[in-house]
Amino acid sequence: MLKMIATAAVLGFVSAGSAGAMDMMKCDNDTVMKVAEQVKMAPEANMEKAKMELDMAKEKMAGGMDDDCAMHLEAASKAAMAQ
Repeated sequence: MLKMIATAAVLGFVSAGSAGAMDMMKCDNDTVMKVAEQVKMAPEANMEKAKMELDMAKEKMAGGMDDDCAMHLEAASKAAMAQ
């Protein structure tokens, strides 16, 4: 019984971690282009932050750091869409 509870708990943590990873943006050229379009339409007050994050995402993508790239793409998108 205790072994089943421990196994269920481990599976719960693993699936919760996977679900969080699925929410992350994909680091590829298509996503970068979509976020770049969002940045172009960003309010002036948010433009500098959005551009900075997009540039960092491009640098990370060029360096093969997909997780970091995705994090910066997400930040650029959020900055571009903020009111």
